[in-house]
Amino acid sequence: MKASISKIISACFGLVIALPALACMPPTPENTLLARLDNIEPSSNVQSYTQEKHGYLLDFSHPDFIFKSLSRRAVSRIHNQFEATFNPKNVKPHDLVMALVDYYDGGHQENYRIYAIAPVTCENNRIELGKPILAPDNPGWNRQTHRCGVSNDTGILDGTLGDKSQTEYLAEIQAKYPTCEALYKAYPDSIASKQSAMKQTGFWHWLKQLFN
Repeated sequence: MKASISKIISACFGLVIALPALACMPPTPENTLLARLDNIEPSSNVQSYTQEKHGYLLDFSHPDFIFKSLSRRAVSRIHNQFEATFNPKNVKPHDLVMALVDYYDGGHQENYRIYAIAPVTCENNRIELGKPILAPDNPGWNRQTHRCGVSNDTGILDGTLGDKSQTEYLAEIQAKYPTCEALYKAYPDSIASKQSAMKQTGFWHWLKQLFN
């Protein structure tokens, strides 16, 4: 009897210890999204864990789970809209971004949620990742301490499961896109291109009307 009670107490204690870790359960590298950000829109349908009364919906173009195998990427459907429980103030429309995402609510893939996001820049054919913003309801996973709460110098890819560092993951992306041109060609700014095309069309229409 005493042995059974002891086991129950131990199990409950272990559950209590494990609960904080669930709040920052680190995603796998396969949940790393690289995409062009098109739009950020407040949404009352998305719960916020900050002082704001709402979360946000983020629209992307050319979304790609960069570290998934080609076979899995071929069969996986990637949505263009994702939820965020925080204001992604570190990025803006037209930016190339990297995000750690996962789905919730029983695994329904239409309910993707962003847990961290960072800007991606390229200069002199060198890809760099900006400082990430982490979701308040997921304070990030610290690879060094193996506990919740990342440090200020932790990169977005340091919060994933596995033995690789952000430097190693970034090297893989750099090898895939060795030049800024290659990177921006794979993730073009669709909105800017459409706006430019509309301006050109408008000009030629005006010019044609002028001489008719």
